[in-house]
Amino acid sequence: SSHVNLSSFIFNPLSVSDKEDSHLLRDLQVHHATHSFFLTDNSVYVLVFSIQERFDLAGDHWLQVLKFHAPSSPIILVATHLDVVKSSERKERLKQIKEAVECACKDNKHLKIKGVYGVGFGGIGMSDFVWGLEEVISTHPFLNKAPPENAVELQAELAQICTKRASEDRELVLTWNEFVTVAKQCSIPSKKYISSLKFLQERGDIIYLPGREAKVGFSPAAHAIRDSIRGSGISVVYDGEGIIILDPYWINQVFSKLISGRPGLYNENQGMVNIQHLKKHLWSSAPLRVQSELIKLLIAFEVVVQLEQTEKLLIPSLLPDKMPNHLQSVWPTHDLSSDQYVRYYKFPFVPPEFFGCFLARLASMKGYFKEYWRSGVFIENEESKCLVRYKISENTISISARSKNTDTSPVPFFCYMIEIIDALLDNTVRSSIVERLMPCPRCLDMHAPKPTLFSKECCEDAVLAGSSSVI
Repeated sequence: SSHVNLSSFIFNPLSVSDKEDSHLLRDLQVHHATHSFFLTDNSVYVLVFSIQERFDLAGDHWLQVLKFHAPSSPIILVATHLDVVKSSERKERLKQIKEAVECACKDNKHLKIKGVYGVGFGGIGMSDFVWGLEEVISTHPFLNKAPPENAVELQAELAQICTKRASEDRELVLTWNEFVTVAKQCSIPSKKYISSLKFLQERGDIIYLPGREAKVGFSPAAHAIRDSIRGSGISVVYDGEGIIILDPYWINQVFSKLISGRPGLYNENQGMVNIQHLKKHLWSSAPLRVQSELIKLLIAFEVVVQLEQTEKLLIPSLLPDKMPNHLQSVWPTHDLSSDQYVRYYKFPFVPPEFFGCFLARLASMKGYFKEYWRSGVFIENEESKCLVRYKISENTISISARSKNTDTSPVPFFCYMIEIIDALLDNTVRSSIVERLMPCPRCLDMHAPKPTLFSKECCEDAVLAGSSSVI
């Protein structure tokens, strides 16, 4: 049976200086970029919130993230600080939360909330919480699945190697050949290498990134990383069957070190870092082979974007907050001299990493001038120009295209941009829950600040019906 010993955990409040606090938002991007590995359906999630604060079930950030990345996983809600509530009122407060959760689950079948508990100082409510957690774990299919033969011994051996390398301040990466040596020591037959790695990755012990010679299927996340590496324009991919990262959280530390890099390492106004400066000043202690692998990981996770035919990396989280002033003249609010095509994407929730991934895809486009800021990008070629904006408060992304002269049409460019974002939606979120909206052309002609919007499906039905208008 499963047993969770919570008494072994010590919770210490974080002590964060003002300087460190300025980097917290940037570090969040690192964690969001690696969600595809850390947030899987093979887990039970405990979402903790303070009972002293209003808990918005529909708008909670982490519930939305889990709905995107691990929609089938069970979730347990834990209200902390129960000790500050009068003992006579505790049951009623928890009852109110449970009733709200039950209503939300009826309205949203994607929520897999399996229990609501309250805990407080002095062990208040802990026994009930532990009992509930163990019950959920005992019925979870993956957590009760028997491991492949000798996989536990392999995990223990890899953990020892990880501990030793960490104490020596070495990279926590194994090549395929190094892994094979360890697997043989654990008496694992070659035909069981992949199944053992898959089991350990699903447990969260390691990350396996398949190489160019890998011939077997693996997790969508691993394939997405490999495909991203292959499509990034860099000349070298992982050799052989791939590499094994011994500690998944090491990736976060490596990425955070870049995002929170020392002053002078990058140009914060442009969000740029030179690859050679990065290797020389930030990762100088790592071997050259590992430095190259770290660069590929950063690009693959789309934490950074390598600009075409340069030695520069674009870091979306370090881009300026606002649209550059000089673009106002290039893209006036109203332009009567050009046709304009617009599409809106309305999300119930935009995964924080999504727009950075979109910028990464745009960076691979050749022959276009691009200018980025944290919530938008301006891109143009000889005939057309396009403005993409991400409105965080409204959970919308808009794509607008205009022609640069009266002899050309922006339609081909507009369709190309639509294809890019639609492909990204298909790979990163459940595309069916994203609304695609078209603004009323007459509203655009009249410069309406909030044009009437029609769904893509409504417009398609009108075209099929031979109608010249949409109601």
